[in-house]
Amino acid sequence: MKCIFHMMLFITLFATVSGVLSTGVLARMRGFDGEYEITCPDEIIEIRIRFRTPPSGMLRWMYDSGIPMPSDFKDSMTFDEYALMAHARFYQQLSRIINSDEYEIFDEDHIYRNEVFMRVRGGFVESIAELHEVFEITPADFLGDGIPFSPPLPPFVSGTPTANSIAISTVNFYGEGFGVEYRIETPVVGSWQLSPVFIGLAPDTGYAFQARFVFMDVDGTLPFPPASLASLPSEIIRTAPSPKWTVTFNLNGGNNTNNYIHS
Repeated sequence: MKCIFHMMLFITLFATVSGVLSTGVLARMRGFDGEYEITCPDEIIEIRIRFRTPPSGMLRWMYDSGIPMPSDFKDSMTFDEYALMAHARFYQQLSRIINSDEYEIFDEDHIYRNEVFMRVRGGFVESIAELHEVFEITPADFLGDGIPFSPPLPPFVSGTPTANSIAISTVNFYGEGFGVEYRIETPVVGSWQLSPVFIGLAPDTGYAFQARFVFMDVDGTLPFPPASLASLPSEIIRTAPSPKWTVTFNLNGGNNTNNYIHS
């Protein structure tokens, strides 16, 4: 009863200070119900934190494959330096909400992975989920819904958009046995599709896209649930403006010329 009372007090105080949790934070938190439900904020729990940024091994694969690098990657950096910098940003953000003696790293984060395992009081979980560098946070041993793999990177534009179509791509670093599905995330969430080409779009309109990994059979079917959650949305990609055409005709025997432009 004591823990339940403290938890209710914690929720009340958090709601008073921060208002209702954003859907973005809730989307980053998975598995904190049932046997993993946080019933006491002072209870020490083990959590798994996945970062937004790709690990150094994936960066090398992206570079070798000609895939666009993250916007904050500098040519003077090594892949390891970038990964370490991204992890350092997380710990800087973490230090603003938790003192270093209030958590314990029990599976040391590694620059070749994009995750860290930590012991921390349950009352800090929601605040950690709000940190910019955090993609997802779960209980350390949470298996959940059978979606075992980290999401792909946000899609990026492939080629030049037309007035009615956009082609996108992402990094399929799991290889054989996996495919990628795509969907529109903005302005309206659409249905998943295997094709990375979206047609029938509105001219001069901004779109954002998401990707997720799926299991692929030899004949291209999808006999299993998705292999990952959806990625973060892409940057806004705009379709081209409507094409313009000009009609020119002569009046009065060719003495006057009038141009009509349709757009």
